[in-house]
Amino acid sequence: MDRPACLCYALMLMISLIALFNPLCIFLPISAVLFVTFFVYSAYEALSQGLGVHVLGAVLFIGGMLCFLMGVMRDQISAIRLERFEVTLCPPRQRRSLR
Repeated sequence: MDRPACLCYALMLMISLIALFNPLCIFLPISAVLFVTFFVYSAYEALSQGLGVHVLGAVLFIGGMLCFLMGVMRDQISAIRLERFEVTLCPPRQRRSLR
């Protein structure tokens, strides 16, 4: 494998592991960027041309909502997966009696 392919593979592996164990770390910033872009674009269009929300503004808003909700869903799935992982590999300790 050449260097760019190895680098691309390593980056994709790191992103997938982050998305597996802490998905809000990936999805929340993307969602925030989409929302901020929506608000800036919509404010500019409304103030400069006196128009409402354009199609691009609606697409940015829907994309931000979808990204945020996808992150919340992935976070719930990873919490369930981690809970199952802890239960199967780390059984609770038995308490020793003091007698």
